[in-house]
Amino acid sequence: MGLFNKILGILFGKTDKEEINEADVLKDELTKIDVVTTPVQRKQQNKTTGNVKTSKLTLTPRTVKELEKEFFVFDTETTGLDRFSDRMVELGVIRYKDGRVVDEFNTLINPRFPIPEAASRINKITDAMLRDAPTESTALSSVWPFLEPVLEGKVIISAHNADFDIDFLTNALKRHGYSANIKYVDTLAGSRKLIKGTSNYKLGTLAKHFGIVNDDPHRATGDAKTCGELLLRLIATFKEDENEQMEKQAKSIPSAEELEVCAFIQDVIVKSGLPTDLLRFYKNSSKYVAVSYLYTMFEFKFAKKGRYLVAPIQFSEEIDLPRTKATMSEGGSQYERIFFNSYEDLTLLKNLFMSTYASCLDQYKDFEKVYLDSNVFKEQMEYYYSGGCQLTEEETIKLLDKGQGRESVRNLELNLPKDININIDELELNPIHNRVPLNKIKNKNNRDKGFDEGFPLFEKGDKIRKQGKIKEAIALFDEARFRGYVSPGLYESYAMAYRKLKDYENEVAILNEGLKRLTKSHPDPNIEESQYSRLHSRREKAASLLLKSRK
Repeated sequence: MGLFNKILGILFGKTDKEEINEADVLKDELTKIDVVTTPVQRKQQNKTTGNVKTSKLTLTPRTVKELEKEFFVFDTETTGLDRFSDRMVELGVIRYKDGRVVDEFNTLINPRFPIPEAASRINKITDAMLRDAPTESTALSSVWPFLEPVLEGKVIISAHNADFDIDFLTNALKRHGYSANIKYVDTLAGSRKLIKGTSNYKLGTLAKHFGIVNDDPHRATGDAKTCGELLLRLIATFKEDENEQMEKQAKSIPSAEELEVCAFIQDVIVKSGLPTDLLRFYKNSSKYVAVSYLYTMFEFKFAKKGRYLVAPIQFSEEIDLPRTKATMSEGGSQYERIFFNSYEDLTLLKNLFMSTYASCLDQYKDFEKVYLDSNVFKEQMEYYYSGGCQLTEEETIKLLDKGQGRESVRNLELNLPKDININIDELELNPIHNRVPLNKIKNKNNRDKGFDEGFPLFEKGDKIRKQGKIKEAIALFDEARFRGYVSPGLYESYAMAYRKLKDYENEVAILNEGLKRLTKSHPDPNIEESQYSRLHSRREKAASLLLKSRK
């Protein structure tokens, strides 16, 4: 009898010290607890299945506007984590209007089977508490009138880690033949996006971060209220960020004269018959205007020396307009600045516009094919639309009219610097250094091992280079190189270190080595052409500085 008492104690929350009438307990519990415990058996028990649709929303200006008027928050306590075989044992719902609590609903729910001890330890809900609680069917019929605006899709509901609670609620509704259309927001996802500086994103941690007091943690109503207060804080944070974003977006819109160029480009693309639904113009902090179709086609800039467009050399060589070399930040040795001033000049760039636009369009189609139905696609598009501007047909016509009559750049005196072509091979170099010869380098035929042994040294060296410890950084680069590590990053960091020391001979020499190893001895398909271009540009600049220092 003692062992049986212990078993009953585990199942029904009794202790050894309490007197248990076994027959009475069994009789009482069997009338309240359905012996059905498997998902299949439960499905058979309820043959009519409801149709419940759910839509997960993110915080956007539109959803925030809705939430400021009214929203519901809810929380569930359950017998476990399985949305199919486990059941709700408590449901708490709070209704907010204009940022204030106006009503609430709470009920315990008898799952019709014993609550596991592990779940009971967390939510402090016992079988004894659930014995006289309404069944799931009764609880749903009671909460339906309260939740009707949510279930009809008229008002948004929220929860923390909402997918979990939504799954339990929707499965319960389906089991009992209810149909609904639920829009919901997850405060967990919102917090991860908007809140920085917390150790984690648990509800308790976020409540502490905002100074929200939860009077009844791990119970449905207490957690629901905490979630509601958290959502109000997220709305306020979103609006602050939105104001900052609006200011940033205003700065990202090109000037009136820059938009005249944008209008010409858009007109060329429209007349070609290509889609322009995603064509946008964005001005960055360096004053370049990016022309994009999700991916950047090219950039142009209105500078003191004149107006120019940055284009790959293969395009610029065929264009009869003034040109100079692009800077390293503009793409390096594989790019040039093409100067223009009028629509007549821009007409010569039509092939460039069409070719780069078609390339971006293909890239977008590939991206859409892979990510269309994912959050990655939605987030990328949301970010893309957060800056710059699009031009309507009417705006394009007006801007094109304003931009007429400008003189061609070929009739202007630009005073552009002459490009100096230096024959690197003819430079006499006598660098003093501690680098081992290439034939002494380890792991030359095992790049993976070279990476494993050398990358940590390079990473440490680059960190202290940025701290101003240049010679110590070079010593670590030397050791990384000796271990067999080779990458554009290593040689660019070498170059920046030597540039800081004004040791141009070593800078040219190490870049010579880097370009030779990366393009011939160790061709790497993962290295982009722009990275080689940057090394070429650095070498040209270093060679120029070396010649200047020798004069």
